[in-house]
Amino acid sequence: MIIECCSQERSYSTFYGLIGERFCRLNRVWFDAFEQAFREYYETVHRYETNRLRNIARFFGHLLASDAISWNVFDCISLTEDDTTSSSRIFIKILFNEISESMGLKTVAERFKDSEVQIACRTMFPMDNPKDTRFAINYFTSIGLGPITEDMREHLKVCLYLRRFVAESKCSRRMLRVSSWSNAERCWKPSLLPRIPTALTIPTRTRTRTPTRTTPRTHAARGAIAVRPLHAARTA
Repeated sequence: MIIECCSQERSYSTFYGLIGERFCRLNRVWFDAFEQAFREYYETVHRYETNRLRNIARFFGHLLASDAISWNVFDCISLTEDDTTSSSRIFIKILFNEISESMGLKTVAERFKDSEVQIACRTMFPMDNPKDTRFAINYFTSIGLGPITEDMREHLKVCLYLRRFVAESKCSRRMLRVSSWSNAERCWKPSLLPRIPTALTIPTRTRTRTPTRTTPRTHAARGAIAVRPLHAARTA
């Protein structure tokens, strides 16, 4: 009811944030209830208009900045291009702007370096796919939270270096390192040549002989050939 009343206000009122903070500190039941409410509202954030979305995001930003609820609620946020919508990106932007205004950007960056927070925020700072990592870096930088992306930037540099190293190693396997004499520098310089396979088989074309076509001999021709020597002998 507190969140619904806050969302229907024309502009955000800190009064609702203070009430929610007080309830969370009174009893563990309210603490768990507001954490569950955060996950439910984030999953259905696309149903709300911009004004209600803004008030809800600022309300939960106040609770997170005052440590009224745990930062483990960030485990429901998967910050990738495929898993987010325009509404969820606006929600995250307003949420973190409220947190950074209350705590300060330096304190927020230090909080994200905590081991427990890092475990909960693995999906919000994706490092499995370089494409998702680059998307998260660009998103946080665009909303003014570039300092919290330092670990992702270092991870992305390592991934690009490893990819380049693997590509060069594959290329070097196909090349042969030799030395050649340089007349300009008067020294031997290493160079790479294509590696020749040890067993190289050159395909050869096999010629097929076409049989010569012979005309069949007629009976008259065979008789002429047989009679000619006899006639020649008689005349002689």
